Amino acid sequence: MFQANALSGAIMLLGIFWGAIASGTPQVAFGGVVGLAISTLTGYLLNLPSRDGRAGLWGFNGVLVGCAFMTFLGNTPLAWAALILASAMTTWVRAGLDRVGASHKVNAMTMPFVLCTWIFLAAARLL
Repeated sequence: MFQANALSGAIMLLGIFWGAIASGTPQVAFGGVVGLAISTLTGYLLNLPSRDGRAGLWGFNGVLVGCAFMTFLGNTPLAWAALILASAMTTWVRAGLDRVGASHKVNAMTMPFVLCTWIFLAAARLL
């Protein structure tokens, strides 16, 4: 899946749109696009290595957060606000996890998505 290729990312995003529209939940696909934009923008604002951004390493966790939040939290203003915050956090968390794992040659992959989503979904249930 991690092809470091914009075309493969676009094809996956097209598949997300197809599935979301077919299931009557277009907000899931739009959540993915918002998550992609926010997490990518965060990478640039944090001045992280641009090669990671070009490879899609900032955006894919944001896409996953966007899809998950719209699936599990619904299409509400608070869910969108949480999506924006968590998508931005994934880029920052990824940078930290990659630094920690560098000595062991371990990449964070989707762990930022998992951590941020679990934390936000757990908080949503409590609130």
